Amino acid sequence: MEITEDDKEFFEERAAIMEYEGGLSREEAEREARKLMRRRIQRRAYLIDEAKQED
Repeated sequence: MEITEDDKEFFEERAAIMEYEGGLSREEAEREARKLMRRRIQRRAYLIDEAKQED
């Protein structure tokens, strides 16, 4: 599955929020943002597969 510009923006926003509002180091914030990003991409792939099965 390809990473979109929206995915990149999502990652940057989540990392910034966790760093500045959550008090995490940049490294920790990026690690957590990567976890969220993986879930987001997996969910999108799941939804695409579900839609294909309905056809």
